[in-house]
Amino acid sequence: MCDEGRYNYRWMDDQRVSEPSRRTGGVTKELSWKEVFPELAQKLKGILDSSGTGAVAVLGSAQLRLEALLAWRIG
Repeated sequence: MCDEGRYNYRWMDDQRVSEPSRRTGGVTKELSWKEVFPELAQKLKGILDSSGTGAVAVLGSAQLRLEALLAWRIG
């Protein structure tokens, strides 16, 4: 990694998505996490039921705590 990439990463925080949103008919609406999680869980469960665990991937990070990483384990 070059020095610029190592020390000049803070610009990414300005562009990071921190709240969920949905685009419908060209209009973007911000949603709450409480609205999004039940629908997301239902869709992921449908994918797992129909295609198995090989159909879902999760990218973890050493930045997460152990509890968060363990929560991603599937069965």
